Amino acid sequence: MALVIREMHAPTDGALLNEEWLVVENAGDAPVSVAGLRLTAQPPRGRPRDVATIDPGFTIKPGEKHRIVTGSASRPAHGRAPDGPVPNYHLLLKTGYLQPDVVVRLLRNQIALVTAVYDPKFPSGAREA
Repeated sequence: MALVIREMHAPTDGALLNEEWLVVENAGDAPVSVAGLRLTAQPPRGRPRDVATIDPGFTIKPGEKHRIVTGSASRPAHGRAPDGPVPNYHLLLKTGYLQPDVVVRLLRNQIALVTAVYDPKFPSGAREA
């Protein structure tokens, strides 16, 4: 499985959860289902915590990207989700999880399929762990 976190973006205001997102790309040559993957966040000096389970999920074709948005599209208080050619998948969370140097992982069972660190100094917001 060749998932890659290409971008991460934290909100300008903590209440605007639709401004918090990450972009996942399938860099492999076979489709990947993310249904059932766990999203975890680990602060610089802390333990990883489960943020969400991607359910029902979606399938990413080779070379395709998907944006995983923290908030809900139907909640105006969460702000506007990004538009564009990359499809959005909303987690419907009530709080955000991105902060500088937090380690973000997508796991299947106990195996990390992709890991990245949120670093606002990088143009994409994501750097390798």
